[in-house]
Amino acid sequence: VETGYPGYVYLDEDTSLRATNLLMVIKEYAEQESAKFITGARSLDELDSYFTELEKLGADEYVQIYQDYYDNIQ
Repeated sequence: VETGYPGYVYLDEDTSLRATNLLMVIKEYAEQESAKFITGARSLDELDSYFTELEKLGADEYVQIYQDYYDNIQ
């Protein structure tokens, strides 16, 4: 049997607040910039810059929060 990521994640209050704040910023930015790529307002040559900008907004930290949670329940 192969298990996937849990459907419910229980984080402590501070971690949950941090994850929520990061997600709000990252999601808003990603939606805006994705639209620019789709409409041609932003060149696909800037894709690497886009990912760098996501990292600066805390995308790696956001992923790490959930990776740490997953690692701790194994």
